[in-house]
Amino acid sequence: MKNSTVTHYQVLFKLKNMKTQQIVYLPIEKVIADPNQPRQYFDAAKLATLSNSIKRIGIKEPVSVEALPDGKYKLIDGERRYRASLILNLKTIPAIVQSSMTESERLVQQFHVQEQHESWRPQEKAIAIRDIANILKMSLAEIGPILGISSFTMRSYIAFVGLLSQKEMLKQDIPIAYAHTISVNTKYAAKMLLEQENEDMSDEERKLFQLGIIKRIANGEIINPTQVNKIRDSITNEAKKSINDIKSSSKSVNKIFVESNAKDARVYRQYSNQVYALIRRIHEFNRLPSAVTALESDSKLKSLTRSLIKTLQGFSL
Repeated sequence: MKNSTVTHYQVLFKLKNMKTQQIVYLPIEKVIADPNQPRQYFDAAKLATLSNSIKRIGIKEPVSVEALPDGKYKLIDGERRYRASLILNLKTIPAIVQSSMTESERLVQQFHVQEQHESWRPQEKAIAIRDIANILKMSLAEIGPILGISSFTMRSYIAFVGLLSQKEMLKQDIPIAYAHTISVNTKYAAKMLLEQENEDMSDEERKLFQLGIIKRIANGEIINPTQVNKIRDSITNEAKKSINDIKSSSKSVNKIFVESNAKDARVYRQYSNQVYALIRRIHEFNRLPSAVTALESDSKLKSLTRSLIKTLQGFSL
């Protein structure tokens, strides 16, 4: 059963009013960390720097806690200040005490508090969104509006959560905008391998394929998501060979593209995208209601379109 949820705007109102509440000094042994709080990674060097700062001038910004029935206080915001205080063996910690909250109120509020911290990486945010959705027994699509995240932005977070190589992407600090492209190309690679070779792509192969793309992004060979489409075009012509080349990282994307003779596949992809966009536009005006479905599902139509492209390539316009 789902917890009662709180809206994005209700949370922002609570956060604004927190600043006017009274600061109290709590015994630090009565404050407990929340294992479900959205942010889980804390840089050790930065934590040491914060500890030194607190040692010199004290804690200037109080932590935020929730009063619990047993007389203890659950941390809502201020995990780094709390950890630094434990390192310094402080006896008390300045805090703003909030009344009891529902689980959804607490998680969503913690999420928005972390949003205000510049050092929170998008990849960490994606993992936090996944964890909040799991705890509240909601889908990622459902949790987006509650957290105030647009459906377009959620697309990248959802794709990142679905990657088998998300840990490596987080480690390499790869921009989350690549997640959707990597996900789409992984699914396409599996599809083309099945069609061309009648082989299923195992999870391990999918992970190695994703790692091959991530390494090329990390070393600067791929500098924007659209360049990953060269991999897609190579797979279109020679799925197994191109997939193995990507996994091994022994060849550049450009070399794989040339060796697989992927130029025709690229022209076809660009042409079909334009046709699709045009038909989608017509579809919006209800002038050709079945066109989009036909283009997406009719393999014969796709084959005829490919033949038409090759025919047109033979003419000098």
